[in-house]
Amino acid sequence: MTCVWTSLISILHSLVPPVHFASPILLLQHLKSHNTQTRNVTWETTEPPRTLSERELAENVEWISNLQESRIADGYDCSTCDPLLFLVCELFSISITHAYNGTCVKYTHIDSIGRPTLTLHSNSSHMW
Repeated sequence: MTCVWTSLISILHSLVPPVHFASPILLLQHLKSHNTQTRNVTWETTEPPRTLSERELAENVEWISNLQESRIADGYDCSTCDPLLFLVCELFSISITHAYNGTCVKYTHIDSIGRPTLTLHSNSSHMW
């Protein structure tokens, strides 16, 4: 199951100008090679939005570093405070709303204010 990866590829293709990745593995390789702390991204499920603590920032970098290409088809368990979504927002200066079973979680890059927010939907077993 690569639904998280293909969903991310799909929203990146919708950017202006579009960002293209030919496969989930190429996206993962890009993210791992540009892995960084996501200091420019806020996160919110309620007001006010918050930035991550130093420990959370470090844990997210470690999480991304530990993702394995050989396991990409095994699925990705996306959380409501997800390192992958933080990094995508950081690297592409975008904002994402992740609608999980009716709960919206917003990841906002500080430079994306006034630009469209991209939306992902998911439930306990699938993302689209």
